[in-house]
Amino acid sequence: MQPTIFLLASLTVTLAFGLTGHWGERLFPAAFAQVSPAQAQKTSQDQSGVKITPTPGAITLSNNDFVLYLTPSSNQPRRLVQGRQPALSPDGKKIAYLLVRKGLGGGEGLMVLDLSTGQTTTLLQLLPARIDGPSWSPRGDLLTFIDNFREINLIRPDGSGRQKIVSIPNLTGQPPQWASDGKSLFVNDYGDLIQVNLAGQVLAKTPLALITGKENWVDSGNRFLPHPLDPKLLAFTMAVEGTKKFNKIITGPNEALFLYDTRTQKRTRLTPPDMLATSPCWSRDGQYLYFSGYREPHYQKRDPFRIYRLNRDGSGLTELGRGENPSQ
Repeated sequence: MQPTIFLLASLTVTLAFGLTGHWGERLFPAAFAQVSPAQAQKTSQDQSGVKITPTPGAITLSNNDFVLYLTPSSNQPRRLVQGRQPALSPDGKKIAYLLVRKGLGGGEGLMVLDLSTGQTTTLLQLLPARIDGPSWSPRGDLLTFIDNFREINLIRPDGSGRQKIVSIPNLTGQPPQWASDGKSLFVNDYGDLIQVNLAGQVLAKTPLALITGKENWVDSGNRFLPHPLDPKLLAFTMAVEGTKKFNKIITGPNEALFLYDTRTQKRTRLTPPDMLATSPCWSRDGQYLYFSGYREPHYQKRDPFRIYRLNRDGSGLTELGRGENPSQ
């Protein structure tokens, strides 16, 4: 089938089908040791995190390879368990996270922490393979993650049914973003925002240059987030010119948070010039964006990253506490 190109909501979109991998195809590479539900339950008895009462509006985050939990009434996150890249379940009762690969990025295992019991469940035990970006489906019945920057995988929260749905070369490793109906995912490589369904078919490709307004401007840290309720809105991060003080002190480019409306093709910078912004996520209701970053007073701090929240129009910028990789 030849790819089809058409105009949708002022974006050029390419349809294509037939990439490697199909829903229902179970692939267990030697590098992975999948854990059965019975084994997962046994594992959960051997490890424990901190018991905590789930709180509406709370977020999870990471700092120095620990998973933390922050309630709306506090600016002091509570440390739960060692890990990175945490993702809070839709009901707010569980956190998926990665086991730390010492001295390396990504994770070497996938875990789920039950907040009310403090018990952890091992879903995957990894040896040399790297995984990134755990993300919950809207109903909380599936988790997705990326294996070695190319394979999109699904697994149930009890550790069963790991399935590779598609392989796309050169993914950035950013967390897959679920469509609100739970029937497809959005991921990106360095050229396109790609929507793929759970059967492994690519439904749409949107050139990232149409969103960013710049050719060849995407790096591995950039994230593209469809709004949870309005698919014509996208939040994204990209490199920008830093202030004079930023460029004098910080090695590397600055990064800002933007909102893009596909109906008007208008992109709006949401974060101020002195701020580096990365790892954004939408609130469940789409009213807020959470992200990690730092501002001028933090440039020379040993641990500069803070968690921030702002309204989707860029107003109400609020520092919530120290940390990275927020999730709600």
